[in-house]
Amino acid sequence: MRVTADEGAELGRILATKVNGTTGPAAVLLPLRGCSKYEQAGGPYVDPEADAILFDAIRSTLRPGIPCREIDANLNDPAFADATAETFLELGAGRRPLPARSDA
Repeated sequence: MRVTADEGAELGRILATKVNGTTGPAAVLLPLRGCSKYEQAGGPYVDPEADAILFDAIRSTLRPGIPCREIDANLNDPAFADATAETFLELGAGRRPLPARSDA
């Protein structure tokens, strides 16, 4: 099931609000090529406009100081997994991940 644009906006605000409540190191990674296997190229739920609304809501709600990395990959792609692991290791080592970074 695909969320609507309105649902995505609300979901983005909810997710970012939850991240804002963290007291430890945090970062948000956005999979620019889709959030599920059904959003991969040619998939039945590809909706870049709805994804943009979701991601804009996340970006605009995150408090300053929480990095938001844009990853040019689908959530299920190896490139997204690599970026996630890299970000986790950076946070664990006390390094701040670069915001708005795009990985392919």
